[in-house]
Amino acid sequence: MKAAPQKDILAPYSNYLKGIVFALVFLVYANTLNHQFALDDYSIIINHSYVQNGIDGISDILQTNYRHGQGGFNDGLYRPLSLITFALEKSFFNSDPSIGHLINVLLYAIACSLLFSALRKLFSKAPLIVPLGIVLLFALHPLHTEVVANIKGRDEVLAFLGFSASLLLAIRYLQSAKTSTALFALLAFLLALFSKESAVTYALIIPAMMAMDTSIDKKSLFKIGGILGGFSLAFAGLRYSIVNSMERAVDPGNFGLLNNPIAASSDPMFKWGGIFELQWFFFQKLLFPFQLLHDYSYNQIPLIKLTSVKAILGIIILLGLTYLTSLLIKKRNRWSIIALIYLGSIAVISQILVTVGIQFAERMLFLAVLPFSILIVLGIKHLLQKKNGNFSIPHQKILALLVILLGGIYGFKTIDRNAEWENNFTLFGADVKKGSNSARVNYNYGSELNEQAMKTANPNQKNRLFTEAAEYLQRAIQIYPDYQDAYNNLGLAFKELGQYDKSILAHRKNLEKHPDYTKGYFNLGTTYYAKKDYRSAIQYLQEYCKRKPNQSNAYFLMGQAAGHLGEFGEAIDYLNLALNVRPNDVNVINYLGMAYGMSNQVKNAEQQFLKALNLSPQRIDILMNLALNYHNQGLIEKEKAILKRVLQIQPNHAAASNQLQSL
Repeated sequence: MKAAPQKDILAPYSNYLKGIVFALVFLVYANTLNHQFALDDYSIIINHSYVQNGIDGISDILQTNYRHGQGGFNDGLYRPLSLITFALEKSFFNSDPSIGHLINVLLYAIACSLLFSALRKLFSKAPLIVPLGIVLLFALHPLHTEVVANIKGRDEVLAFLGFSASLLLAIRYLQSAKTSTALFALLAFLLALFSKESAVTYALIIPAMMAMDTSIDKKSLFKIGGILGGFSLAFAGLRYSIVNSMERAVDPGNFGLLNNPIAASSDPMFKWGGIFELQWFFFQKLLFPFQLLHDYSYNQIPLIKLTSVKAILGIIILLGLTYLTSLLIKKRNRWSIIALIYLGSIAVISQILVTVGIQFAERMLFLAVLPFSILIVLGIKHLLQKKNGNFSIPHQKILALLVILLGGIYGFKTIDRNAEWENNFTLFGADVKKGSNSARVNYNYGSELNEQAMKTANPNQKNRLFTEAAEYLQRAIQIYPDYQDAYNNLGLAFKELGQYDKSILAHRKNLEKHPDYTKGYFNLGTTYYAKKDYRSAIQYLQEYCKRKPNQSNAYFLMGQAAGHLGEFGEAIDYLNLALNVRPNDVNVINYLGMAYGMSNQVKNAEQQFLKALNLSPQRIDILMNLALNYHNQGLIEKEKAILKRVLQIQPNHAAASNQLQSL
């Protein structure tokens, strides 16, 4: 490692700076350590069957697409490494969210420390405040909260770790020419590739970063870029092979209006207007990262015409950056290199070269924050030394103060935003106030209010939560009228409020628009059941079972509905179908005994009650049903024995006591 410049305000602390970076990053994200799961954590960890299989699920993870563990869903992604870490956490820590958050913060802090080491080498001729300032502005930038504070963001964190390590090791390789260092650099690059597909752009960004050091010749840069590019192509081929080998094709919903209006647009004027507007939006978020959301889907960023001001600004930005980059053909220039790094970081997400499954998310700008941070620090340095060409101690102090000021603003905003990521309720509740034009933000909060209401015992609070949930779900539908899940959850909210006609209307509208929305038939059936329209309940539950056979809950509910209609033969048939699926369901067995009893098949009824009691000996309701059965058979002594058994379990049971006295 080269010695720090003599006139360097940080020279006395040179050996501690890497540790300071680690400690500061850890401190800023420390308030996430006791957070729960949130957002995509559920789909990627809790509801991902391969992850929940722990170590045994790793082979499946390696051979399938990212979300394949969710019922075979094909999202077109291949990111096995983060899933493997989650599977290991399942085996060793039972998917404890506090462990997941700790690992995220540690990995991010380590990656930032490695980035500082790499920048220190690239800017070895500059005072230490330059690489330190760059890495601190990058590390503390609030856009990174979505990645670090969300356990699912592990894919991005691991990719960044691979980026930082491979950059540092590539620089060391050029200095030492050691084969082992080159191999470790490639291993780190593979770590990035298998963490997130967008790491293929690192094949361009890493040599571009290295070009900041003018002592590294072009031949070495092209050699490193070529090698990394070869590995990127090989990985892209592997990803293509795995994604397209799945039994289900890539889900077209990934590119639908709700997820990505740009991809769904058939009007070139609005499509390209949206694409170029997005480039302007990127700059806005990098410059002013203070209004943050977990979702920017339809219609948070409305599409605009290509002739609109924001679209034109986006075009100007891209043309300017492209022109700056083109100057590299003649001469190596740091401003041109920064432009190249930025263009590389947005190559996948810009929607120009490829279409992605979302219009925008803050994590998409994760690495773009790096050239932005370099620009700020080098720009300030350039302005300060412009007059005399010397970056003196006073200049360094000014830069340090500006980094502290901006880094402090970033850091406090990051800490504040971290708190909102505690769980779904805090996150969705905070964001619905800022992202009221997003159908999904409204849907997420309305659905979470439904969940909270289900958990609440207080009737008044329960009604308040369901009422509020209905308002946000209606807002989601107003923004996006084809929102299937919003209609469904709105129907559930109205049902719980006892507003059955409104619930039925919501479900019926949904099924008229989307007749293949299978669970809608079940939920409509349950609403009719709650309304005591048992005939209609059976009708829709039958339709549900046609589309999704062997559903015990549906058969059970149809059995109860038939019983209410006095059709005990049909009730027995439905209940037996339920038992074929779940032979030891005590509730179904008990109801089957009741149906047999109402059909005067007392021996069959007795058999079912005894079977149920064998599974659940302390169930008072089953014991009372059996006592009644014995009474109907005239088996008084057996009836007495059962009633005494009830009183042993519950001495103050009035019905059992009164019946026993009457015998």
